[in-house]
Parts: sequence; C-alpha cells; structure tokens
Amino acid sequence: MLQYLILQWSLVCDDAYLSPLSTTIYFFSVIFGGLVFGHIADMIGRKPVLLLILFSQIAVGMAIFFMPWYTGVAVLRFVQGVLMQVQLICHIFWYFGIIDNAFFASGMMFLSLLAYLIRDWCYLQLAISLPSLLAD
Repeated sequence: MLQYLILQWSLVCDDAYLSPLSTTIYFFSVIFGGLVFGHIADMIGRKPVLLLILFSQIAVGMAIFFMPWYTGVAVLRFVQGVLMQVQLICHIFWYFGIIDNAFFASGMMFLSLLAYLIRDWCYLQLAISLPSLLAD
C-alpha cells in the first residue's frame, strides 16, 4: 500500500500549510548550518567536524524512519539540513568539490529511480540512510 505524508498525517484543509512548511524548515536549516558550523569547522578543524557530521547523519536518517509524528520529522529534517550543509562546507579542495558535485548529480538521478521503485516514504528514507553504515 502506498503511503504518503499528506495522507498519513492528514495535512489537508486547516493543516495544508504544514506540507510546504517542512520544506521551508529544511532549507532554513541549510542556511543556519552554513552560518554557524562554518565558523566551528574553522576553529576546531574540518576533519573532526566532518567525521562527526557523517556519523550523525546516519543516526538522524534512521530516526526519521522511526518517527511517527510530523513535528518530530520536521525537527529531524532541520537537523538533517544543518548536517548536510556542514558536510558541504568541510570540503577542503575545490577540485574535490567539483568531483563531489558530479556524484551528487548522479545520486539525485539514482534517488529518482529509487523513489519510483520504493513508493513508501518511510522505506525510502531507510533505503537512503542504510548505505551510510557500509561507508563508515
């Protein structure tokens, strides 16, 4: 059975604004992560911050899969956006950033295929979080 966020949490009528709000929260967190953690990475060092972020992304991705409430998912998406921006900030060399963007674009294309094959958002979140365990 297909499961959609809007149907799962009844984000219709008076609560219809909550659906685009979660996207707004995510992108605001990307801005917040860039402003705050760029300075922290400069003070502490990029490598320790990057390692902490990579392990934290696994925990946050798994927590989103198990979170049954909209508010909890929105908060975890905020944290996920901050962590994603920190990962982008911590690139050391410009050519590594170019190579990383090529993999990012390939990953987005693969995610589209994966989303087509895995229609349930919970299992899609789990499927994109689990490969990080193999990498770390």
